[in-house]
Amino acid sequence: MEKAQAEIAKREQQMADPNLFSKNPARFSTLAAELEKLRASITKMEEEWLELEMLREEIEG
Repeated sequence: MEKAQAEIAKREQQMADPNLFSKNPARFSTLAAELEKLRASITKMEEEWLELEMLREEIEG
């Protein structure tokens, strides 16, 4: 999860350039798509972690 969060921060920093869209709209679109994938990945990891935590608590009683 930490790696994905670092990748998100990296892309957000690149997208923070106010001139990025006007200078390179293709790069902007690529970064936006990558951000969406990374955020979805983190959501999935969090859901899996929560499910495992619930199973652990159930097993431990």
